[in-house]
Amino acid sequence: MISFARAWFSIIGGLLLAVARAGVADDAALNALFTKVRPSLVVITTQRGGAATGFITAMDGKQYLVTNEHVVRGGYPFNAKFLNGRGLSYEIMEFADDRDLVRLAVSDAAASPIAMSAAEVSIGEAIAVFGNSEGGGVATSLGGKVLGVGPDRLEVDAAFIGGNSGSPVVDMQGRVLGIASYITRAADPNDWVKKNTRFANPRRFALCLNDVKWITMANEEYFARANTLADMETYCVDVYDLLYTDKYAINKIDFRYDAAQNKGKYRLHVGLCKILSDVADLYSGFAWERAKSRYLDDQLVKAHSMQEHKEMQTQNFMTESAARARRDKFKKAYDQIYAQPSKAFGAIDWKTTNFKHEATFWLTVLNYMTHEDTK
Repeated sequence: MISFARAWFSIIGGLLLAVARAGVADDAALNALFTKVRPSLVVITTQRGGAATGFITAMDGKQYLVTNEHVVRGGYPFNAKFLNGRGLSYEIMEFADDRDLVRLAVSDAAASPIAMSAAEVSIGEAIAVFGNSEGGGVATSLGGKVLGVGPDRLEVDAAFIGGNSGSPVVDMQGRVLGIASYITRAADPNDWVKKNTRFANPRRFALCLNDVKWITMANEEYFARANTLADMETYCVDVYDLLYTDKYAINKIDFRYDAAQNKGKYRLHVGLCKILSDVADLYSGFAWERAKSRYLDDQLVKAHSMQEHKEMQTQNFMTESAARARRDKFKKAYDQIYAQPSKAFGAIDWKTTNFKHEATFWLTVLNYMTHEDTK
C-alpha cells in the first residue's frame, strides 16, 4: 500500500513537473494543486469593508499568516478564516522593510503551512494563484505563467484582481513563489512604442519572500504612519481638485478625511485641512473680486456723467486694492500647500524603507502639482 502510494505521488509529481515545464496548467492540474494548498489559505475581511487573502507559511522556525501590508490598512484587527470556516488568531505585526508585505505569528497547531520554494524561477514556468478574487468570500483558482523575474518580484499573467491581494503565487509543486500584490497599466495607452505589445496592457506583479528584513511595529506606531500616508493621498487629491478643477470655486470644501481618526502622533488632518481651507477661501474670494472688477470696468465704459465716472473709478480702485491684498494672502497660503507637508514628512521616522518611499512619492506628486507652473 505504501509503495503504491509512493508510486502514485511520483506519477502525479512527474505530470505536474511536465506541465510546469510546458508553461501550461490544465484544470485537472490546478484542481490537484488547490487540494494541496487549500488548508493553508485564509480569507480576510477588514473593519472598513475590505476583503483580501492570506496564507500560512513557515519562516524562521515559526508559522506566520502572510498578506500585503496595504490589506492591514483596511482596519485592524481584521477577521481571518480558513476555508473550512475556522477562525484564526494572530499576534503582533511584522513588516517587510522594502516591500508591501506583513506577517503575523500564529500559534494554531492545526494550521498547515505552505512550503516556500528555494528554486530559481524560470520565465514561462507555470504558476497558480489561489485567493479571494473580488472579495467574494470564496477561494478561486487562476492559472498562468511567469512573464518576468526580478530580485524581489515576479511578473505573471494569471488574471488576479482586487481581493487577490495577499494570495499565494505557487509553482506546480504547491510551493510559494510570491504574493499577488499589485497591477500596473501604461500611463499613455496610445504610446506608439508600447502599442500592440503586452506592455500596453495591465501588468500583474507578485512580491517575493526571499531576503526580507522584517521590522516589528506595535499597532499604534504602525497606524500613526499608515494613516498619515492615507491623509497625504487624500490631501493630494484635494489639492488637485482645488488647483485644476472648478470643484472648490464656490467657497465650499467637502474633505474626505475621517474626523473620528484625528488622533495620533503623526496625523496631519487638522493642519492640512487648515491649509486647504485658507487657500480655497482666498481662491474663491479672489475670483469673486476679479469678477467684480471686470463688472466695474464695464460699467465705467457706460458711465454718462463726470461725477458718475469719478465714483466708478474710485470704486474700481478700491476693488483692485482689495484684490491685490487678497492676491498677496493667496500667495502666502498657496506656498504652504507644499511647504508644510514637506516639513512634517521630513520630521517623521518612517521605520521602513517601503513607508519612506511612499512618503517621497506623495511629496513628489504634490511638488509637481504646485511647482509645475506659476499659478
